Amino acid sequence: MQATGKLLWDARVADGALGYEITGAPVAFEGKVFTGDAGADTGIRGRIYAFDARTGALVWAFDIVPRPGDAAAATWGGSTDKGGGATWSSMAIRFRSGVCCSWPTGNPAPDFNDASRGGDNLYTDSVVALDLATGKAVLVCAAGAA
Repeated sequence: MQATGKLLWDARVADGALGYEITGAPVAFEGKVFTGDAGADTGIRGRIYAFDARTGALVWAFDIVPRPGDAAAATWGGSTDKGGGATWSSMAIRFRSGVCCSWPTGNPAPDFNDASRGGDNLYTDSVVALDLATGKAVLVCAAGAA
């Protein structure tokens, strides 16, 4: 808390023992705190998170490596189990509209042998714009990882 220096909340984002880390600074905006996973080289499944700034409760999470059933999973050649998709830096917010944040996303894993993960591998190696309220993709500028 700004006035006293007391901790307001503490939320676990992901398990560091499994290769997850956070390398970008969290960003606070309009009552939410945004952050994302890093550690793609260890095969993590990258996610972007929004937490309630007052309580620390998870508001939404966006899977950079889509889960089975997500339309983007088809861009992974039928398998999204290899993971990756880190967020190595912080996001940018479009203040005028207040509706989206842009995250640069990293490589899929394994990064040097794409034979085991065919396709374009959305949403990796991209800039992903998300709706701040819902975490839904608004725009994806993809480089194509395959």
